[in-house]
Amino acid sequence: MKNIPTKSELFSFLKSGRKTIGLSIIIVISVVLLFFAYNVYSGYQEFIREEEFLSIEEIVEIVDREPEDIQAFELREVEEALAQDRYGFSFLIERDDQSFYHYPNLIEQLLIKNDVIDFIQKQTGIIMPLPAELVVDVVNDSKTNSQVLWIGTGDEELNIELAQAYFQLLLEEQYVLPILEDKQVYIIEDEPYVEEIKTWRDIVLGQVELFSFTGLVVSVVSAAIFGFGLGVFLILIKNFRQPTIPLMYGLEYEDTDTVLYFNKLSLNSSKELLDKIAHAIYSTPSTAKLLLAEDELSTKIRSTSFNKQFHNDLTIAQKVEEVSVPFTFEEVIILVNQNHTSKAWYKNVRLQLKRYDIHVTIIQY
Repeated sequence: MKNIPTKSELFSFLKSGRKTIGLSIIIVISVVLLFFAYNVYSGYQEFIREEEFLSIEEIVEIVDREPEDIQAFELREVEEALAQDRYGFSFLIERDDQSFYHYPNLIEQLLIKNDVIDFIQKQTGIIMPLPAELVVDVVNDSKTNSQVLWIGTGDEELNIELAQAYFQLLLEEQYVLPILEDKQVYIIEDEPYVEEIKTWRDIVLGQVELFSFTGLVVSVVSAAIFGFGLGVFLILIKNFRQPTIPLMYGLEYEDTDTVLYFNKLSLNSSKELLDKIAHAIYSTPSTAKLLLAEDELSTKIRSTSFNKQFHNDLTIAQKVEEVSVPFTFEEVIILVNQNHTSKAWYKNVRLQLKRYDIHVTIIQY
């Protein structure tokens, strides 16, 4: 490539567009974080909706209807309400031969018999507000191979009292269930416990765990890299559309063109730059030269020591049409000030010079 940008140029290019790049990075990272926050928020909203459960009175009203008058969604709401704040405990039933009596459905049916319910109500002084088959649930715990008795009425305090009553029933008063007379009951917990349910904290931690801290960091870093690339792309688009000549602009129109990239020089002052440009102009052997520039730098060339030293026949103009005819120059030098000289001016100058068979030197600074 004829014009490969140096590190300092690239740094200047990035520095000039630092606001665009920074804004792109912030926007992309914000989108990623908003996506993460939205997932947490939507999970929380779903959790809030799930917490709006039926009261005992509403449950009673529904279950007292005729089956054909109950809608499917109402049954689902009843199940969700009964499942909240359930209390229970795990137990094992062992036969004399030390094998386990493992029939949760049968145990459940025994625990909701009328005589057992009467015993529980007498012990607690509580009238069971719902049919026992809705309140009592015995399930198998696949992790411990034990059975778990759950009490769910839709009222946490009522659940605690009924669960405690069943706890005492299986622990000390097994005579109420004749089937247990020749068996040994082992209760695993010291007292009934509440069934774990999702909380707002669980929702947040679950979402964080889903993304994971490492995943979130990787996502943010990836977003920053993508934002950086997007910012550079936007700067390139901006440079492509800007009216002035940017970095890496194609200045060569002909193979014979000479392009001097003085913007790549390490300079201490604008006077040093002026001297180097003047030196490049006056040091070539041609005697008739035309200097074209859109800004005022060209007029400062005459004030340099090189103009006085070499006394070259140098004509300075802003436009080709300003030069008097006939056009007798041996060399045309075009000064291009990066990010200041307009593309339109440069294109017009190059199109006009196509009329002449003359060497063109471009100095970009």
